[in-house]
Amino acid sequence: MCARFGVQLSQAQLELTFGIAPEAEDLLDQPEIRPTDTSLVLASDQEQPRYKPVRWGLVPSWAKDDRSAANLINARSETAAEKPSFREAMAKRRCVVPASYYVEWRDEPGDVQLNLFGEPTSISKPKKSKYAFFRADADVTILAGLWERWMAPDGPLETFTILTCAPNELAGEFHDRMPCLLSNEDAEIWLRQSTTVEEAQALLRPFDSAQMGTRLIAE
Repeated sequence: MCARFGVQLSQAQLELTFGIAPEAEDLLDQPEIRPTDTSLVLASDQEQPRYKPVRWGLVPSWAKDDRSAANLINARSETAAEKPSFREAMAKRRCVVPASYYVEWRDEPGDVQLNLFGEPTSISKPKKSKYAFFRADADVTILAGLWERWMAPDGPLETFTILTCAPNELAGEFHDRMPCLLSNEDAEIWLRQSTTVEEAQALLRPFDSAQMGTRLIAE
């Protein structure tokens, strides 16, 4: 599952990672991106991947309206190539979502209050704490995604979803799914128009937890 992520990047960091920089810094400073927000993605749109602002929550090209967007923020990597909502995008419209981190929550036990004698007197209510997960080996955490173009009454609407997989050891302490993270080399393969669905599918696996980090996000 991935329901929040953050972007605090520079044009230089993106150019170093992907060999191409966005034309402007718009959308590169968004500490918390939520479903239906717009984010910058690098999309396999033409012979050369290009950056584009895209709304989070995929609307299939054949949809009657855009109400599905809130439900299609994630796609299971194991079945994306088979599902009608994602099948064509998996073959023709892959993208990467440059991020600084993605977010997960964890239930934390309440604090124990002690009296003057060191005896427990009360326990506060449990709370949810928010954590950032990121690649520790790089500035850019690359999320694998799919994008789609839907013809709205007032013009085309471009949307994206983030692919998920089984969690690695680190992420599994927080959730039973994690977004599919890509190395720089795998991101290049993922974006190639010549990459087959089978080759792309092979890239969607739990990222090495030894190359990841996590930290508590202050509310």
